[in-house]
Amino acid sequence: MWSWSPSVIDDVDHERVIVGGASGTAFINVALNGAQTISDTLNSIKAKVVQAQDPTQDHNAIQNDITAFINQIDSLAAASRFNGANLLSGGANSQNVRPRP
Repeated sequence: MWSWSPSVIDDVDHERVIVGGASGTAFINVALNGAQTISDTLNSIKAKVVQAQDPTQDHNAIQNDITAFINQIDSLAAASRFNGANLLSGGANSQNVRPRP
């Protein structure tokens, strides 16, 4: 189940996006497709974090992959727009993954 964050609701309200009928369906599809793709990318990050638990893995390469995934999420969120309003971009900090000693 998806829920709308307060920042998305504020952004949408601020931009005065009119949603109804076919455009309402398009609005939901833009947000849902973007969120699903981001969710899939987060699962890829999760797999990399699990891989990083193995001390024999190249942690720099794994970190580079995770950074690329985070950049991909940022791009996906920025591209999820409807009538000029960004539906998914809320801003976040990138984080480095460090395996446990």
